Amino acid sequence: MADTIILNIDDKEIKEMFKKHLNENDMPELDSIQFSIMEINDIDKNVTVDIYLNKMIKEDILIFIKNLIEKKIGRKIKFIFKFNDEIKFSDRLSSCWNFFCEEMDNLKAWLDHTVPLVADNKIIIRCESSFIFMKLNEQKIISKIKQKINDFFDADVDIEIEENKNAPVFSNVVVQKIEKTNDNDIISSEILTNELIKGQVTPVEDIVKEGRYIVEGRIFYNSKTLIRELKREKDGSIYYMVSFYITNEKDTIKVIAFLNEGDDFLNKIENIKYARMSVNVKYSEKDEELVAYVKKINKLPEPKITDSAIEKRVELHAHTTLSAMDSVLSIKDYIDTAINCGHKAIAITDHGVVHSFPEAFNYIDKNNLKLILGMEGYLVDSEEKSKNNQPFHIIILVKNYKGLKNLYKLVSNSHLKYFYKKPRILRNDLQEHREGLCLGTACNQGELFRALLQKKSDEEIAKIVEFYDYLEIQPR
Repeated sequence: MADTIILNIDDKEIKEMFKKHLNENDMPELDSIQFSIMEINDIDKNVTVDIYLNKMIKEDILIFIKNLIEKKIGRKIKFIFKFNDEIKFSDRLSSCWNFFCEEMDNLKAWLDHTVPLVADNKIIIRCESSFIFMKLNEQKIISKIKQKINDFFDADVDIEIEENKNAPVFSNVVVQKIEKTNDNDIISSEILTNELIKGQVTPVEDIVKEGRYIVEGRIFYNSKTLIRELKREKDGSIYYMVSFYITNEKDTIKVIAFLNEGDDFLNKIENIKYARMSVNVKYSEKDEELVAYVKKINKLPEPKITDSAIEKRVELHAHTTLSAMDSVLSIKDYIDTAINCGHKAIAITDHGVVHSFPEAFNYIDKNNLKLILGMEGYLVDSEEKSKNNQPFHIIILVKNYKGLKNLYKLVSNSHLKYFYKKPRILRNDLQEHREGLCLGTACNQGELFRALLQKKSDEEIAKIVEFYDYLEIQPR
């Protein structure tokens, strides 16, 4: 389910931060701004900042403030402007037009080549070329721009698209780039919409009777039964039944949509991985279960794992796809997830191998994240090859260059000298090459965990603990 985190902003404190970076001549501009709240939306991961403008200030000051906040929190933000009623609409438009364009998703590429003018309570959007004019001068686009402008600037004005006859002609390269950027922006569909479906999301598992609901989750389907062509008895016209499923990973419900020929949803369904839907749930005698019939649907970005803790942890035990049969997490996804969570460092501890290091090092080098090299090894007390000499799991982390060399020696020996079903590390060999390494007790297959399950004495437990540098506690 979607959650929204709302944080109150200390107006005085944040302005003091800005003053450290502003020119002295620009500082008085801050007196015209009041910061109130920051809102973090779990649906689209957007961060919004509400600001009240008592009077208009220079656009470059607003851009500077936005960039500084983004740098401090490490995420993109957007401003929600509230204006003093005495501020003229033309002044609002001139100072905040670029911020408005940012709100227009892929339409931004077109609006970047326009100039807004105000005349008689009407906005004239002057286009730099006939190409831009033709693209924007469509009723559905005009209606969309008008609605967004009225919401953004808290005003009720009409829109007129105008071509600048004296503007230079766009090159084919620019035209193709804009067309490519915007091919997917305008949707012609009875159900698929860019406007966010508002309302309380109902968990799929809570839908136990007929009614209207808003649901969201991951979409999946059988490609063989996804789209079925039908004909109307009345006039023989073609329409389609689209059948798929939506799950919140706790429960799943079948979804059906009936669409006319040419509906954009027919072409876009295969690219929708995660969605929010307004549905009418009814019992289907054919399916003998409740089925959700789509009214409206939003394509949503796939949810990302986040960490809301003020003090971020460091992951010291993690496997990638290079841990055989133990992970589906790629190096890139692991690093990207850590960055999204605001973590400053991560460790890689694949089972018995270290060949993820080059890829991790090359990818992490492009990001501000510390990489802790490591491995989850298989620790044994002797070279004996028997069922009685079962290996313990152990986490080995590298502290410095000497430790890295020692880890490589241990890995080589485990594969070339002591391999038996798994690449085993001999305890004496580990002791000999322990310099520069940090040892952890690992998981429920670790030496300490097994000893606790076997209810060994306090003295035996203490002796085991003494061997390690840190104890690993895993959540249930």
